Amino acid sequence: MRPLSAFKHYLSNRKKFLFIFIPVLLSVIVIYTLQMLITSQYRIVHRTYVEPQKCYLSIAAKSKVIGPDTIKGILSMKADYERVLPWVSHYTYIDNVIDSSIGTKVFTVKHEDMELLMSKMNLKIREGRLPKAGTNEIVLHYIVAGNKRLGIGDKIGGSVQRNEALEGEKEIVGLLEGESIVSFDSLEYWMKVNQVESDDYSTGMIIVPKDEKTKAIGDFLKNIDVQGLDIRTYDSVALQNKSDLNVVNIILTVISIMVIIIVTICTGFISYININQRRSEFGILSAIGYTSQEIINRIFYEIFWLNVAGLITGVLLSIFVGILLNLFIFIPKGIPLLLIKPEYIIEVACVPLFVCIFALIPVWKMLKSLDPVTIIEGMI
Repeated sequence: MRPLSAFKHYLSNRKKFLFIFIPVLLSVIVIYTLQMLITSQYRIVHRTYVEPQKCYLSIAAKSKVIGPDTIKGILSMKADYERVLPWVSHYTYIDNVIDSSIGTKVFTVKHEDMELLMSKMNLKIREGRLPKAGTNEIVLHYIVAGNKRLGIGDKIGGSVQRNEALEGEKEIVGLLEGESIVSFDSLEYWMKVNQVESDDYSTGMIIVPKDEKTKAIGDFLKNIDVQGLDIRTYDSVALQNKSDLNVVNIILTVISIMVIIIVTICTGFISYININQRRSEFGILSAIGYTSQEIINRIFYEIFWLNVAGLITGVLLSIFVGILLNLFIFIPKGIPLLLIKPEYIIEVACVPLFVCIFALIPVWKMLKSLDPVTIIEGMI
């Protein structure tokens, strides 16, 4: 008869231990790693698109310029805004966690407007300085610079780098830090190159609202002709981001459910075979006075601690995998993975939970029909 201690039993039956332990371990690693990748991906997206939009509303020209009536209507709402800024919308792309690239905003605005937007977005100079008015200089967020492997004094632009979205050639004179991943360059320089002599709102407008006046300006923007224009508010951007996130969450949930079902069926079947081979042990326990519930409890503790071991080992290995991914892939890109979050643990904890529950069902049915007398007679 096999030893009754769960530890000694699995120590002397390593193959049985591994047949249950490894599927749980691998499923935890798969689900945890997916959680790390997707959560980190959407954190960068949120910091790039959603976070900056908290402090302003914007309207930019796409296939047509902003009409004079729209400009006049916005400028007339002086009671609702703190400042209206002329701007030109530009982007520079970085490599993301999963996507090949993601566009980060480059605000082409006046020098004094850079300082206003930086203040609203809680950005500060990490290194260097802001671009001087009328120069082809640029200040990048340090994540953008790190992702592109650029620093202060380097050049950026389509003239010096292949596949760069920014036109021309700009010198990096500073690095920003803060939650919003944005960059700034000089509107005065853009005006000089394009021979624009005065503030031109037809290419783009940034509206910095007064406290509690965001809705009034947002309602005005909703009622204008949006065809050919890019109109963004915090609510619209956040809603779009949430919609995109929901799609990926559904995909991740489906993958997790499939993994849990496969692991549960496999480990449940293996547990049943394992327990069935120990019928003589449980028959003797029943004969000497153990109730079925006590035997089930004993089996539950065996399965439970085996799954807990798989969970803990899987989480630790997943974090180790995340550290390696950060060291060799994501830290060099300037976008390190988020290695530990409570949501990760909650998600992967479903694996041992369901395995424990469904592994006990066939065992419980078997023990209900256990006949200790027949088992003992078969051993004599």
